[in-house]
Amino acid sequence: MNPATARTTVVPDWGAKELKHGTVRAVVRQLGIDWEDFERA
Repeated sequence: MNPATARTTVVPDWGAKELKHGTVRAVVRQLGIDWEDFERA
């Protein structure tokens, strides 16, 4: 959940497997977070 925008999204849990870059970017976009801000965090 992004408390600033009150947006939520579902993040898949594939156990020990890492999330693909595109999946992470989609989650960040759905939460309304700027990609550059996400990278700096």
